[in-house]
Amino acid sequence: MVDFRHITDYIFPYHYGPAGGVLNFPDDCLWGTVKCVRINCIGDEQICKRPRFESVGVGLADPIFSENDTSDIADRAGFPIIMRKFSPDPKWLNLGRKDNPSVLYGLQNVNATFLNISCKLSGNIADGVDGFALAPKKYHDYPGSIIVARRDMRPLLPIHAEALCAYCLFEVSPALCSSVENGEKSDRLEIQAALDNICRRTFSSYWRKFVEKKREGDKWLDAPSPFDD
Repeated sequence: MVDFRHITDYIFPYHYGPAGGVLNFPDDCLWGTVKCVRINCIGDEQICKRPRFESVGVGLADPIFSENDTSDIADRAGFPIIMRKFSPDPKWLNLGRKDNPSVLYGLQNVNATFLNISCKLSGNIADGVDGFALAPKKYHDYPGSIIVARRDMRPLLPIHAEALCAYCLFEVSPALCSSVENGEKSDRLEIQAALDNICRRTFSSYWRKFVEKKREGDKWLDAPSPFDD
C-alpha cells in the first residue's frame, strides 16, 4: 500500500525551547512560541541523530499557522492538527544525488505517510475510491521530516504525536483497507462503518492502552491525555 517517490518542499526557521499557547495568541503564550512536534524521517534519525518524535518550539509567525496541511484521521478522532514539511538536511542529502537510492531511503517517514491517509469517500469504489485510505503524493512518496502542531495551538507533546501516528498505522489503516479490499464488491455501508469508528472514543481508548504499554518500561511516565483541558 505504501510506496515512495521523492517530493520535497521548503524549509522555514524554527527553534527549540519550552513553549505554550492557545488560539488567538493569549498572554500565556511563552516567548511567542507554540510547542510542536517534529516527526523525523530516517535520514534525520540515522545521520543527524534526531529522535523520531522531537519536541520543538515554533514561532507564531511560522507559516504552519497559515499555510498547512491537515489530517483526516486526526479530525475525526477529535484531535485536529496542522502540519508542514521540511526540506532534507544537507548533512545527509549531500551524501549523494536526490535520485540516489540511499537518499530516497533517508526521506522515508512512515509516520508522516499514515498520518495523512485520506478518509474522503468519493468516486467509484471499483476505481480505488479516488485515493481513499491512501496518503496524497506529497506525503505518500518520500515525505521527509514534518512538523506537527495542534490546530488550537495548545502544546503538543511527542507522546501525543506518537500515539496518534500509531493509531493511524495500527488501528485505522488496516480497518479502512479491509473495508475496500473487495474492490467493486465493497459495501459502501461497510466503508462508512469503518469511517464512523474513527472518533474520539476509539482514539481515547487507544491512547489509554498505548500509555499503559509505555508505562511497562517506565512506571514514572507522566503522560497527560491529549484531551486534557
